[in-house]
Amino acid sequence: MTKSAVFIVPAAHRDAANAFCAAQGWQPQGADPGTFCIALTTGTEPTHYACRPDLTPEHEAILANPPPGAGPLLAVIDMDIRAVGPSEGAVHFREVIAARGLSLWTGEP
Repeated sequence: MTKSAVFIVPAAHRDAANAFCAAQGWQPQGADPGTFCIALTTGTEPTHYACRPDLTPEHEAILANPPPGAGPLLAVIDMDIRAVGPSEGAVHFREVIAARGLSLWTGEP
């Protein structure tokens, strides 16, 4: 089992969330436009952005003891963390966005 995380941030906080992740070394190599790159919607435009990493002990340590000033940003990030079996991260992601009334946005950002 691994720990799967689904992190969802309102669109207005996306840049700050991407900067935080980059500062922690969480941005995947070559990630563009950043860690929060999965556009989600409740209608016709992106309203939220998400990422779905496997959580490492380093991630957990930072979330348990965030750097100074990170609290307000972390408070607006919707986090769902659970143990999943191999290759179940995508299922976790679909369940979380559906439970929040979100769907993948398929338009151009």
